[in-house]
Amino acid sequence: MRINKEFEAGERATFALKFVLQEDPDKGASIDPDLALSWGGFQLWVEGKNLCAHSEKGEIVDTVYWYLLPLMEWLTGNWDALLHEERLPNGNQGDNAWTSLEASCFPPPAIERDEDKSIRWEEAWSKWWQRHCLRACREGGIIPDVVIRRWRDEVEISWGPSRLSGMPEDYHFQSWRGFSRVPPEAVARTFFDVLVPAVEYMKSLNPKSQRLTDLSSGVNGLCSKKRNERLMWLAGFGIDRKSVAAGWQRIKNNIAQFREDVCEILNQPEHNELVVTGSCHAALMFGTVSPEIRDSDVGMLAGQLVELSDASGDPEQLQPFIRRVALEPYPWKQGYELAEGFIHESNLLDSEDQFIDVERLIGSLGIRSGHVTLTDSSIRGISIAGSRHRPGVMLNTGHDANRYQSGRRFSLAHELCHILYDRDLGRPLALASGPWAPRDIERRANAFAAMLLMPTLLLDSAIRRLNIALESLEAIVQLAKQFRTSFDAALWHLHNLGYLDESAKERIAREAERGTALSEESES
Repeated sequence: MRINKEFEAGERATFALKFVLQEDPDKGASIDPDLALSWGGFQLWVEGKNLCAHSEKGEIVDTVYWYLLPLMEWLTGNWDALLHEERLPNGNQGDNAWTSLEASCFPPPAIERDEDKSIRWEEAWSKWWQRHCLRACREGGIIPDVVIRRWRDEVEISWGPSRLSGMPEDYHFQSWRGFSRVPPEAVARTFFDVLVPAVEYMKSLNPKSQRLTDLSSGVNGLCSKKRNERLMWLAGFGIDRKSVAAGWQRIKNNIAQFREDVCEILNQPEHNELVVTGSCHAALMFGTVSPEIRDSDVGMLAGQLVELSDASGDPEQLQPFIRRVALEPYPWKQGYELAEGFIHESNLLDSEDQFIDVERLIGSLGIRSGHVTLTDSSIRGISIAGSRHRPGVMLNTGHDANRYQSGRRFSLAHELCHILYDRDLGRPLALASGPWAPRDIERRANAFAAMLLMPTLLLDSAIRRLNIALESLEAIVQLAKQFRTSFDAALWHLHNLGYLDESAKERIAREAERGTALSEESES
């Protein structure tokens, strides 16, 4: 088939998009003339993988062919949500958006039995899917199952192998499952640099088309969007544009009570004409907090952001340890390695102590710690840091783990990991640790906390001093007491380090469940 026009932008090794516009094979018969003008193919490249490459009738085809106008309209109409909305509709149930959507497609049995809750679950899932899944615009075509969303300071592209109804048995996409995270400006610029010439070309073929005129206006208007529209999607207080806008307005109303210079600190993000590229304390803080928190919570959290406002930023003693560390495929292993590196760099074990005093450590680094009470008891703690903030950690008194000394110690160590490694130097961090926080970041911070509180050097020494078998309930209880951690944290840590095999861990866990372990509820 003769190729009329090709449009490509981006770097295939990172992120690229290619449109190929061709003559409609049906010559426009029985179809909207504007749609007929958009017949062609597209390729979507992520980290050198062409997500559109597929096998068809035994042959490998590198391009998906269909009418491209709905895809152009979908990208344009969902631009702000696509590039700025992070929070998933029903919690983080996977390491990326595709796996989470797959896992939460249907409500769990307890929710399914409640008609109202089930309807809300499905409505939230469906609306989020419509904004973020490429297949929402397919209109009969066979295109890859790709999900695009914001992920902190990056844009996440994730994909998987789900089959479409009526899809030929011999039709298979080559990229099985995966995800990548790309700078927002790279994704926005790539989309824009393909959309503009492609739409203008189609419009030149039919200048009187109202549909193409509207699309052209929409594409060109992407450069003139107000920052506020994008910040509200970063905050993500709702399931659709109306509820998201209302939630962001409530946040702004609470912040408006503070001084003008403080409001500017809370709301000022890095941005360009197409996308908010950096962090915004107000938006990102509330974007990772449960959508169920109340206005009183919003006001209190905004107050914490204001209280920690400090032009001098990070304390001098903390600065040598701060660095942005990209997530690796095994976040638990990486968290262990980061903790061991921090312990070595900070000379933390140059003492006779038999446990790590994490409260004293936090204070010595110049990090302010305190407590807040949030409506949502699933939020464990909150980290705040940045070039114009003194770093701070607030523990939620409503979270069960924070009722005990062992839980509070673990929470502090967990939040310390966020402050040290989960930001670009000089950029703000505002992260609530709970079910809405990025799952792999939370896993890494949990591993960091376990290793920081129970470093191998101290653990080896404590195990040698045991006068009972390590593979026993009593030994785990004794070690948990010494390191002032929870029984579960000690058990899993010993298993992860190879001190206990799977059968021993499971046997000890069963014994603890039968009530022979020392209950954490006895802690003060």
